[in-house]
Amino acid sequence: MPEVITTNGWDQMRWERVEHIAPHWHVTILETTNKSRDEVAAESLAWCRRALAGEVEVIRVSDAVR
Repeated sequence: MPEVITTNGWDQMRWERVEHIAPHWHVTILETTNKSRDEVAAESLAWCRRALAGEVEVIRVSDAVR
């Protein structure tokens, strides 16, 4: 639901970029409810490393700029 962040949002945020990629926007959810700060940090870092290695889907600037 991109309208959640775009409705009455700051015009300079270039919302059209989000609207262009929103149908293809996949997210990873890290369940942190019962985890310690150290566990959350480790899981977040592991996801970042996978993203940098190209192992998870991420939104790239080239995908949004058209």
